[in-house]
Amino acid sequence: MKENRPRVLRRAGSSGASSGHEPSGDQDATRGHTGGDTRTGPDTAPCAVLDADDVGRTLGVSRSKVYDLDQREALPAPVDLGARSRRWIAAEIRAWLLHGAPNRAAWKRMWPRIRKEMLR
Repeated sequence: MKENRPRVLRRAGSSGASSGHEPSGDQDATRGHTGGDTRTGPDTAPCAVLDADDVGRTLGVSRSKVYDLDQREALPAPVDLGARSRRWIAAEIRAWLLHGAPNRAAWKRMWPRIRKEMLR
């Protein structure tokens, strides 16, 4: 049986082996990361991408409702990875929710400023 885990883009050179190092409270968990399973959750991995099922679980709706919301441009724009592969960036979905879940046009105007603040 296949586990439903969010997809995570790994950093170049990541071996997938656990480093055994746990960062202290004042240390950035992503700095100095040498591998390991980063799929601890869509909100913790720096490069996590979500499929429609993951977005649906985050929003509390079905996968078909996610596609309906996407078609009506009520969600942030997904990343198209192929003809049948759409993914949403987990950090963007989280920020979108925190800012009141505006429609796509309003979010396109807001997102550059929000992303810049997040990267500080």
